[in-house]
Amino acid sequence: MTASKTKDAQLAIRPSAEAVVAQFVDMVATIPDWVDDGGLAMAADIFQAKSAADLDARWRNVAEDRMVGVPVEVDHLEKAPSTIEDAALPFYLVVYGTDMRTGERIRFTTSSLAVSAQLAQAWVADWLPLPVRLTVGDKTAKGFKPKHLEILKGEK
Repeated sequence: MTASKTKDAQLAIRPSAEAVVAQFVDMVATIPDWVDDGGLAMAADIFQAKSAADLDARWRNVAEDRMVGVPVEVDHLEKAPSTIEDAALPFYLVVYGTDMRTGERIRFTTSSLAVSAQLAQAWVADWLPLPVRLTVGDKTAKGFKPKHLEILKGEK
């Protein structure tokens, strides 16, 4: 097969970037918007503290990197506009769920392309609640650490 025929065959299999972006935008549009409540949810979270050490639990539970390896049953999503210049996505997702080890309600944010695509598909297909574990790959040549969700089967 010649190089041009190989490239044509690949293009026939792979959808265009525009088609993928359009599909992604349509899917994410179905996810509810995160609503800024002026800090009331933050105050409600703080009032749930059982000890002084729990006063910062809200912030510990939001950082995506702290969720790596934690089994979570994701049950709700919201989207918010990204303020990061040159972000791969113009939004990030707010992910809500339950830590499957402790039963604690958690929330974290993600702007990972793969994680966002997985969650958007799960949302549109009505597959929530979905038991997952956030995984991180080795650093790429461009300095990124690729993330994706491992779908858990039979774990509680």
